[in-house]
Amino acid sequence: MGSLWGDDHDPGEAPDVRTLYAGTQVARHAHTCDGCPMNRSIPAGARYGKSVCLVDGEVNVQRMCLGGTCWDEHEAEASRPPAPTWGPNEIPF
Repeated sequence: MGSLWGDDHDPGEAPDVRTLYAGTQVARHAHTCDGCPMNRSIPAGARYGKSVCLVDGEVNVQRMCLGGTCWDEHEAEASRPPAPTWGPNEIPF
């Protein structure tokens, strides 16, 4: 029995990618940022980058915030010193 892609299909070959749209848009409603490791969102009214591609016949849409603000916040959070631990009888001033 042959594969769904034909007998000459090599599973190690690169996927067929065709870009349908790549540009910027203004969000009419909130979207998740596909490039953010912390699952932050793109707020309504903000400009974002959008890429629509066909990958092996399937539509793939990616939305990313412009300027990488979610990445900047993530790196800033990672570079902060750890919060001090307070004992039960200590008052933090």
